Amino acid sequence: MGKCPPQPNVSPNAALEDLVRHYKEHYDIHRQWDRECTIHNAVFGYSNVHPHQGRIPETRLQEIENSLMKQWNRKSFNDFEDLYEYVRSLLAQTPSNPNGMLKNPYALIIYDIALRLAYKYRVWPEKYVYLNGTGPYEAVKALGLGEFIKHRKILYVDIIRNYPELSHLDAAQLEDFLCIFRNKMNNFKKNVIICNSSLKK
Repeated sequence: MGKCPPQPNVSPNAALEDLVRHYKEHYDIHRQWDRECTIHNAVFGYSNVHPHQGRIPETRLQEIENSLMKQWNRKSFNDFEDLYEYVRSLLAQTPSNPNGMLKNPYALIIYDIALRLAYKYRVWPEKYVYLNGTGPYEAVKALGLGEFIKHRKILYVDIIRNYPELSHLDAAQLEDFLCIFRNKMNNFKKNVIICNSSLKK
């Protein structure tokens, strides 16, 4: 994968487009597509424990897997939001689920599990870019879009209206892109102008 290519004497727009191309060549999350994902794979990642889950004790991951397997009773989902909210409802402590295993209702592992299972259920993030992880959250704020974050997510269209160079990435790719290149986002901050129709959503 290596370092990003040097970008001397290019406009911010062109430099951002170069980062997008570099991402798609070396990191594209679609390469992990697996329609046969099991709950075990969704919790632990593939081959061995995913770096995100590496911060969580394996015994705790096993508890999360067991909890999901006992409660899971869905065979299809309308869209990714439906899948994500279902996973969150099973795992997170909320008023409707005070005994949930995860105190943080926006824990990164909830998004990771939902994203991996999205492959199996043939749904994919479209409307929102989820910001459960620190990297994407900080990147969106660095881009000057912090005011549009709500419940740890941002409308995909709100990012693309300000940064059309990112329109070559779908919502899941964009979350991954922002995480990987979060430290570079300050270089591309623009004046934020969003049409009124998106402010109320």
